[in-house]
Amino acid sequence: MTEEVLKLGTAGIICAVLLWVIYRSEQREKQKDGRIQLLENQLTESYDERIAAADRMAEAIHSTRGALVALTNELRAGRK
Repeated sequence: MTEEVLKLGTAGIICAVLLWVIYRSEQREKQKDGRIQLLENQLTESYDERIAAADRMAEAIHSTRGALVALTNELRAGRK
């Protein structure tokens, strides 16, 4: 192996080093992309959970309003 590396000469060794650097850079980019995707997934899940909570809150407010209207009508009917 040493003889083959020596046969490559300086230019070959530089090319091999550059290929290794490019490979490592691509590996880091893949890891970074994976982390970004994970964070995007967490953000989407969190957003969906907030939307669902807001929907439940709106339903609760609506049903409370309906109950208050019914109670008010009942009280008014009792006074007459």
